[in-house]
Amino acid sequence: MSFESGNYSLKPGPVIGVGGMYATGNGLDNIVTLAAEVPSTAGRQVWEILAVEGKENVYTIILHTGGSTYGGSWSLRDKSAVPYGPIVTAEGFSEWRIQRVDNGLPSSSPAISIQPVTEAVGESYFVVAERDLVVVKPFPIDVEQPPFWQTGD
Repeated sequence: MSFESGNYSLKPGPVIGVGGMYATGNGLDNIVTLAAEVPSTAGRQVWEILAVEGKENVYTIILHTGGSTYGGSWSLRDKSAVPYGPIVTAEGFSEWRIQRVDNGLPSSSPAISIQPVTEAVGESYFVVAERDLVVVKPFPIDVEQPPFWQTGD
C-alpha cells in the first residue's frame, strides 16, 4: 500500500500514547528540529507531503503554511554524493523516498520510513531523530526494522 499525499505532523517512532516531539520548521535555510506541540510551535509542525508525479514512492516534504508564505522544502544541508547530516528547509525541492512501515501498533495514522533519494551504495540512509535534530544517518543495507515516523493529521 502506498502512502497518500496530504498534510501531516511527523514524530519519530515508536510512539505510544499522546504527546511526543514533532518535526518542526524553523524558517528557510534553518535546521528542522524536534519540539513539543505547544502554541508557539504548532504552526510549524504540519508538513505537506506530495507525491512526485511519475516516480513511485517519491515525495516532496514542504512546511504547510496555509498559503501565507513559503515555509521551505526538506533538503540536505550538505549536497555530497553520500547523504548525511541535518535536514533544513530550503527554497528548492528535494525528493524523498517514503514507504509505509508496519510498526505493529494499532493506529489510524500510518507509520512511514523516509529516505533521501540517492544513488549512493553500500548502506541505506534514513531520516531519524538525533537529540533534538532531524538528520540523515546510514544503516546496514539489510536493516530489519527501519527507523520510522508516526504521521498525524
